[in-house]
Amino acid sequence: MMAYGPSARAGSVAAQVLPSDPVRMIMRSPVATADCGVTLREAAEQLASDEIGALLVIGEGTLGILSERDVICAVAVGGDLDDIQAGDALNPEVVWGDPQMPIHLAGLLMLDSGIRHLPIGDGRLAVGMVSMRDVLGVCVGA
Repeated sequence: MMAYGPSARAGSVAAQVLPSDPVRMIMRSPVATADCGVTLREAAEQLASDEIGALLVIGEGTLGILSERDVICAVAVGGDLDDIQAGDALNPEVVWGDPQMPIHLAGLLMLDSGIRHLPIGDGRLAVGMVSMRDVLGVCVGA
């Protein structure tokens, strides 16, 4: 359960990377994960302490992705963060990106899929994660 690698949000990194470069240049690695049995409170604490917006939830393999939004939705319907497990609140439909795909295509995939966090992997093995903010930092120069 580690945070991603060095922040790709640093201006010097984004300034050196082009939208046509492979997404592996901005992905954060290793990928932050949580076991499917942790509570949403524990997952939320990890999101906050690692300053990230999503975790891959694992059990026997990758089960899904849990984002800040998923935690908020659970609270909004009256859920108890100490009673709900990450495995019960995750989004099981994970969209994957390839480490070699151009950054701008990763952004288009995220936009078309309606997601803000894209696990990067080879098959079902996650090697990194990018956020929409990471992609915009390169493509828009934010």
